[in-house]
Amino acid sequence: MIALACPRGSKASAPSWRAKKGAIQQMQNAANELQKTADEATTAPAEPAGNVAKVQIVEPTFDAKSYLYWGGMGLIGAAGQATLI
Repeated sequence: MIALACPRGSKASAPSWRAKKGAIQQMQNAANELQKTADEATTAPAEPAGNVAKVQIVEPTFDAKSYLYWGGMGLIGAAGQATLI
């Protein structure tokens, strides 16, 4: 019985598969358009226009004083918490 019902079921579901394929294609097209827009928005111009100064971000070097200060503060805080417990 199931073998006889399969061809009828596949014929009945074919239009819904076509509709889903169209919806998937629309979603893919929308995703492609969004990607194209994002790519255009994120590309930087090769040279700045006019009298614009070039800025370079320089990461600060390791500061041992600051590291020791905040480490000591953490230890003092931990000791304070331990005394309250």
